[in-house]
Amino acid sequence: MPEENEVTYYKEKIKLCGCFMHHKVKYRFTSCPARKWNALDWSETEIQKLDEFIQRINGAPKISQEDTALLYYWLGKVTKKHEQPSQCASCIRDLISEFRRQLGKLNEHKQGKQ
Repeated sequence: MPEENEVTYYKEKIKLCGCFMHHKVKYRFTSCPARKWNALDWSETEIQKLDEFIQRINGAPKISQEDTALLYYWLGKVTKKHEQPSQCASCIRDLISEFRRQLGKLNEHKQGKQ
């Protein structure tokens, strides 16, 4: 008998993650367990640049307009949507936190494959 969080997809058992899909697809760091869509197809260099940028601005007392614009550039690159940069401090903090969370998951996934 299959576990409660498993489904069969083309004769293959797939564990459901239990997450809300509208959040999962918002950031393309994750992929579909049924292989319907893939995670980012970025190079290691691009991911490293984003990671370094997020580390640099994380916890900064103030973020410059250039860094805010760059943050929204990266958001557009991930979501394929181009939003106008916000000056809302809590929105920027939330965005940085989400990038940190997703990059952490990506790094955990990479370490698990090694």
